[in-house]
Parts: sequence; C-alpha cells; structure tokens
Amino acid sequence: NNITDLHGAGVDGDSTSLLTDNGSGGISSQAYLTFRNSGNVSTLNLYSNEDTGDKLTVSTTTHGATTLTTTDDDATAAHFEIAADGDITLDAAGDIALEAAGNDLTLDADNFIFTSATTYTPSIYLINQTDDLSGPILYLQNQRGAAGEDNDYLGSIVFKGYDDQGTPGTQHYAQITSQIHDATSGEESGILNLQVANHDGGLGTGLTLTGGSVDNEIDVIVG
Repeated sequence: NNITDLHGAGVDGDSTSLLTDNGSGGISSQAYLTFRNSGNVSTLNLYSNEDTGDKLTVSTTTHGATTLTTTDDDATAAHFEIAADGDITLDAAGDIALEAAGNDLTLDADNFIFTSATTYTPSIYLINQTDDLSGPILYLQNQRGAAGEDNDYLGSIVFKGYDDQGTPGTQHYAQITSQIHDATSGEESGILNLQVANHDGGLGTGLTLTGGSVDNEIDVIVG
C-alpha cells in the first residue's frame, strides 16, 4: 500500500516499461512493452523479444489521430496483417486512401461489390499522370494454369438492369465477350462479340470480330 518506490519494493524495470500483475499479486515490469507521453503524443511500443529494434508502435495525438507503425531496424520486413475470425469493417467518416510503395495492390476474392445511392455513381476512374502519350490499361485475363485452348473465354463485360414487371426482375441487356479463336503458338487469333437482348430477353450477337486464319486480316460478321 502507498508504494512510491517500486525498485525499493523489489520491482526492477526500465523507464516507461509497463507493469503487469503476475497473477499472485506480484508486480512485474515488462521489458518488451513501454508507454510514454511526450510532446502531446502518447506512444505505446510492443517490442520483439528476438530483436528490440523490431517493434509495433501505436501513437495517438491531437483529436485522437492515431498511427500504427511497424519497424524492422535491419530490413523492410515488418509486415502487417489483420487476421480476423470474422468480418473486417473500415468505417471512415472521411475518405480511405491506400498507398502501396511497392506498386501492387492484390485482392483475393470472388466478388468486388461497389454500391452508391448518388446519381451516376459508382464510378471507377483509372488515371495515368505520366507526362507522355500513354494511358491507363484495364486487363481481363484468363489464367487457367495450363495451355490456353480454342474458345476459352478471356473475359466479359455485362450490362444488367430491371424489367418492368410488377416485381422487377434483373435482365441481361447487353454484353461484350472475348474468346480465343486459335490458341496455336505463332498463329494466335482472337474473337470479340458485341451482344444485346433482342426482343425476347435473350442475347443476340450484333457484331463479331475474328482474327481468322490470315495475318493482318480480320473477319467481321454484322447482325
């Protein structure tokens, strides 16, 4: 009771080390967990027990602005992972910015769903800011993990909307598809189809472009 000198009471630790109850009423100083407040910033550090130059830092300052920082003092291997046994929700009162200095942002999921109740949205912008004649590129790729085959679908762009029945149903109104026409190495040929729903709700092909069997020639079927 009323202990003012923890070292005198047998607790040994460094400045800013956090204290924990060892389960039997005793107090232990944690060498790998520290806290300090300095310059209006509160900082919590969790250190690796293998290298105290490797750590996770949680810093909080004015207005509750908080930064989580991982540090590897020997390399750039202080990776950060969130392993949730459930959903993850990012709920920002402002915007969300993802910055990848390695230039790649990889997402592994079956569906990416964007919704908005604002007129003419959602919108997707691909913006190239290089001062040259180049522009952004959108790739649709079939990576089957084996040799490509004739008639493989490479990707589709589907346009859907409601019909006007009492309980509106979702309808395919248009579609753009691409296929492999000939997968033979050195003789590769592609197919591009533009399709629309034609009177009965079924899709009909209005324009087909086929690479064909002659170099520098494209076969076109209209209607």
